[in-house]
Amino acid sequence: MTSAARQMKIEPGRRFFLSALMMQRPFAFALAVLAVGIPARAQTAQNKDKPAVAADQPSLQPYVIIETSEGEIVLELDAEKAPFMVMNFLDYASSGFYNDTIFHRVVKGRMIHGGGYTRELQLKESGLRDPVVYEGGNGLLHTEGSVAAYRRVDDLNSAQSQFFINSAANDSLDKLKDGSSYTVFGKVVGGMDVVRNIESVEVGFNPALAAGLSPYVPKKPVIIKSVRVKTPLDRAKAEAIAKANAEAAADPVGFRVAQLENECGVKAVETNSGLKFIDCKPGNGAFPMGADTVEINFVGTLVDGKEFQSSKSMGEGPMSLKVDGAIRGLREGLQKMREGGRMIIIVPAKLGFGGDGIPGKVPPGATLFFDVTLESVKHAP
Repeated sequence: MTSAARQMKIEPGRRFFLSALMMQRPFAFALAVLAVGIPARAQTAQNKDKPAVAADQPSLQPYVIIETSEGEIVLELDAEKAPFMVMNFLDYASSGFYNDTIFHRVVKGRMIHGGGYTRELQLKESGLRDPVVYEGGNGLLHTEGSVAAYRRVDDLNSAQSQFFINSAANDSLDKLKDGSSYTVFGKVVGGMDVVRNIESVEVGFNPALAAGLSPYVPKKPVIIKSVRVKTPLDRAKAEAIAKANAEAAADPVGFRVAQLENECGVKAVETNSGLKFIDCKPGNGAFPMGADTVEINFVGTLVDGKEFQSSKSMGEGPMSLKVDGAIRGLREGLQKMREGGRMIIIVPAKLGFGGDGIPGKVPPGATLFFDVTLESVKHAP
């Protein structure tokens, strides 16, 4: 099929890329992280025996052992997805903060919640650290056996020492009414039977706790004797990921542009309109004009790296496009390319799909990233 024929046969619902008339994702944020050695996996969460753990090899998936009055629970933490929370939890564990605290809230069929109260039901304040930055939406879900940070409902960045272990899948916690969640930072890899035992203890009302907690207080205290770090964290890598995540959260577009600049080895150029482009591979052929037709290979992504459209998804080979038919930002960017070149064109919302976006494809106000290779230019008569 010719390029012209392919252009005519594009389905209407797939032509949003071309123009307004044709229908004009932390990282969690996608981050490139260094490959690390992962310890040998412990036995499954359902194994009632004490699981085997790896030797002392630093990694981003350290193991900890929670020794309780009901037995031991082994966790594998995930500092690649939740570095701030993992470092926070390990710091509390290493300081002995959790020693002689309790699981003060037990909801059968949902969770066991602890790490903040003494056996006298006094909130433990000595040794409390500053709250941790919110890391929800990192791709880790509230599945059975997952461990998550407790925080106040009205403050995303209020997590401190308290945590909970989901004894069943709690899908409703993955996306609350305000779009947030609770930060999942690990999972049970041994002693799930102990979680079940704790989940089954007799509970009741206790006026020492707030109304939402009081009906679920174990009548016989379930003690956290200690939390021991079994295998070490590669803290340098965790800190690097945490720093990158913080930078990405503060300025996601700027962070993505910096990543792409580093990848291409050249700096982005900004035009008077607000368009940015990174000339990864300058071409040596013709410049296209507005009335010209070009053949391009491209991948369009959002700031989180999620693809929303590409020439590959629209058919085999390059896509034929009249330059004037493209959205404004892409139209401007294409006219700065030369045949044979590759350019990343960064289109702000005002030059793209604006505040409307495209339902199911592009969020309102989204900055678009087009990685374009200009294969050929056919000049208008």
